Amino acid sequence: MGIFDTHAHYLKRDFGDDLEKLLGELPEKNVERVLAVGCGLDEFEETTALVERHDYIFGALGVHPEFVDDLPENWENTLEIALKAKKIVALGEFGLDYHYGSDNKSKQREVFARQLELAKKLDLPVIIHSRDACEDTMELLREYKPRGVMHCFSYSAEIAKEVVKLGMYVGFTGVLTFKNAKKAIAACEAVPIERLLLETDCPYMAPEPFRGKRCDSSMIAFTGARMAEIKGVSADEMIEIANKNGRRLFLVKSEIAVRIAEESDLSAVLAIRMEMLSVVNEGKTFDEDFRERSREYFTNGAQTTVLAFDGENAVGCATICYVDVMPTYSHPTGKRAHVMNVYVRDDYRRRGIAREMMKKLLDEARNRGVTQITLDATESGRPLYQSLGFNGSEEFMELIF
Repeated sequence: MGIFDTHAHYLKRDFGDDLEKLLGELPEKNVERVLAVGCGLDEFEETTALVERHDYIFGALGVHPEFVDDLPENWENTLEIALKAKKIVALGEFGLDYHYGSDNKSKQREVFARQLELAKKLDLPVIIHSRDACEDTMELLREYKPRGVMHCFSYSAEIAKEVVKLGMYVGFTGVLTFKNAKKAIAACEAVPIERLLLETDCPYMAPEPFRGKRCDSSMIAFTGARMAEIKGVSADEMIEIANKNGRRLFLVKSEIAVRIAEESDLSAVLAIRMEMLSVVNEGKTFDEDFRERSREYFTNGAQTTVLAFDGENAVGCATICYVDVMPTYSHPTGKRAHVMNVYVRDDYRRRGIAREMMKKLLDEARNRGVTQITLDATESGRPLYQSLGFNGSEEFMELIF
């Protein structure tokens, strides 16, 4: 598995006439994926065109704090439309930057918050820029709890731990290789390896031994090697782990296949449903009789299951049980009902995947004449939607009806 540069700026103004030549050569240098970032309204068109020309490049668009004072009134609408373009997979970079002063703090915070709201609306991960603005940045991240990455991380190990606790990733550039990088190294040590991302921020931040030169995605090999030393793994392992982390955050939604389970999927259905039941019932295991009953329900048409696949691995399921053809089933309410439950593995727990599975499942249920659906609950009575990260029953029921 090759390099995934999760933050790069490939604009002609920085690379000149050799930009396309460079981009054509990167896959030959073990660069598998690149996330190209456009961070101002005037960069959106060029960034979108770039990702359309190169299969291995995806895009992110946002309004960097540097540009907040010059925004037109319709900037949010412009951004929202741009984010719906093909292969644009994240909102960013955006955030707070008080490095050169804080005369426009309130404006920066306003634009930051509005983009966090837009990311939630569009179900997109975010790329957060924060420099000399730790307290204000963390305040807004605690409030909005986005999924995404704190890019080019420059704060303490304690803040890195809090970023991870909020469910986010932490990105490191070539700074990690610098001789005076004690703070960055301490932060990297504090972050679990499954939450680390490798990035260049090119054309800037070239790692040693290229410090001060124009950076490109192939140089991540040097940053990855240093990160590997810090985390106690081989360089190849670190590149692969960081690639998978980036893919999980930015690309999993576009690469997940969702479909109704067929007879040949029986083993996958049983495995993911047993996993789901164990998770929501706090580790309880189920005996072979229970497994056999689940097999029977699937094969005799007593339930419909939709599976979400990452490659050949099932990572989520949504099931409707048709109680009228399940004579051995007793619903807790004592009423005959169609019971629906949904499960997505932790690493893939994104509302977009759950929604896609549920929509497909509901279409199938309607085709069978289903008019009533009851949301299943755990033995403790905690509704299953809470384990999916849904805000509450109103949002879930809004989707169903």
